[in-house]
Amino acid sequence: MPIYSYECEACKHSFEEFVKMSDCDKAQKCPKCGKKEASKVIKGAASIGSSSKGAVNSCGGGASRFR
Repeated sequence: MPIYSYECEACKHSFEEFVKMSDCDKAQKCPKCGKKEASKVIKGAASIGSSSKGAVNSCGGGASRFR
């Protein structure tokens, strides 16, 4: 299961949670206040390099190779 980042709408507490991909967009229970009002937060992905044309290759890309 992937780790997703959430922020509680009620108390603004940020936390990470292991959640099934099929349930990732559902509100999660906040571990701080206990309300089920935490929604997923989108964070930027890290890149690992770029091509000579300036395109960024990410960890998930099939075109990048490690040497």
